[in-house]
Amino acid sequence: MLSDDVDRRVDRVVRRLLPRLPLSRLYQALREGDIRVNGARVTPATRTRVDDLIRVDPILAASGRSATGHRQPGQHAPPGTAPARPPPPRAAPAPPARPPPRGRPPPRPAPPVPVLYRDSHILIVDKPAGLAVHGEHDSVMTRLAARTLPRTQALSFAPAPVHQLDRVTSGALVVALTLAAARSWSAALRSGQVVKLYLAVAAGDLRTPAEGALWEDRLRYDRRTRRAWPDPAGAYARARVWAVARATGAAGARLAATLLLVRLHTGRRHQIRAQAAARRHALLGDIRYADGPHRGRAHRAAHHGPASGSTASGPGAGWPVLHAAAIGNDAAAHCAAVAAPLPSGACRAIERQFGPAAVRRARSAVARQLAGGSRDANAGHSGEFEHG
Repeated sequence: MLSDDVDRRVDRVVRRLLPRLPLSRLYQALREGDIRVNGARVTPATRTRVDDLIRVDPILAASGRSATGHRQPGQHAPPGTAPARPPPPRAAPAPPARPPPRGRPPPRPAPPVPVLYRDSHILIVDKPAGLAVHGEHDSVMTRLAARTLPRTQALSFAPAPVHQLDRVTSGALVVALTLAAARSWSAALRSGQVVKLYLAVAAGDLRTPAEGALWEDRLRYDRRTRRAWPDPAGAYARARVWAVARATGAAGARLAATLLLVRLHTGRRHQIRAQAAARRHALLGDIRYADGPHRGRAHRAAHHGPASGSTASGPGAGWPVLHAAAIGNDAAAHCAAVAAPLPSGACRAIERQFGPAAVRRARSAVARQLAGGSRDANAGHSGEFEHG
């Protein structure tokens, strides 16, 4: 039993080992003793220990690995088990794929996801805007699996992100390489020991006090509309926000806008986008949340193209500026904090809207927050500046 399989539920270990075995058959096998640990019957909730030996009935193991999830012809059920249902009829074979048109070059392989930090337990990567974290075809995890992630022999654990970033968000994403790292980072996130800092460009002139504005809401994510809404019955969402730079809309500036530094204390889906929109300061370029007169103008004003390494194509010219600028974990023995550089497109959008000093000022504000750690949640920057 590998360390990444220790202290895991037996049903989850076997489920990972036999992914095609129907869940009902798995629990039946545990009840009837077709799956045993160290020779003894166990319940699904039994936790594994070091040096445990899990024995799975050979016929059950074959059915769990087969394409249909049923016993193969000529195999008989072990004594005391219910007869297996006949396999469903096979579907007609799919027609052969069409060859690519003549003269068109084959698609280029997807570029790798840049690595910001790596040790034996975690991997921190620089996610491009426009690339989903999960997906069967092209995503952060499929690219990492193809080029970067180590091969594991564990039965019940695979490397996975410890938090999520929206498709439109760029920046630092933490991937746990071991079960111990996944558990420790999850515990640190729940206890508030992880510092998550974001940079975003919001519509309108948003002013904040020196200690930052505290945004507290209850949000409900609607899967049908793919938007998060304020709802008294929703999940608690908390963030502290500072205005780093403001463009008043005069002297040639295209729109009134505010460059924000956001420290997330919770991790709700679309949290920054939804909380900003709830205060009538939706992110520039975020057509999903922008309303009223800002919708069309914001769509064209401050969003940037997909970051380097993204093959996705967003609406219009690209994506809103929403960047996971840094992440730090006070509980981590190594890797106290890691910063992700702003994508070149986001830098150009910020400089165009707020002037050439805005990017430098944003980086300084991020550094000051990281220096404070989780113990200094109210430490802001030295002030904001106004452009145009």
